[in-house]
Amino acid sequence: MIENMSNADEAYEWVWVDATYLRDVAQRCTVLARECPHIVTSHQLEAIAVELMQKAAELDDLQKTDREGCLTVATSAEPARSK
Repeated sequence: MIENMSNADEAYEWVWVDATYLRDVAQRCTVLARECPHIVTSHQLEAIAVELMQKAAELDDLQKTDREGCLTVATSAEPARSK
């Protein structure tokens, strides 16, 4: 999930992110990294892309496990609250 807050006084808006979206953003980061003339920024963009691809793979694994009936995923619209 990604939290979107344009103003500190506004309520949170929750957006569900899937593996395809993470891969698309990772691809954009890779393209930007190749075009970026600043080496430090280029490396950081590449690192972000790798991390996003890893998270996408984790989501795929969770969904695969869920389809096999081994895992129950909460579908509540609200995030779990810590005690």
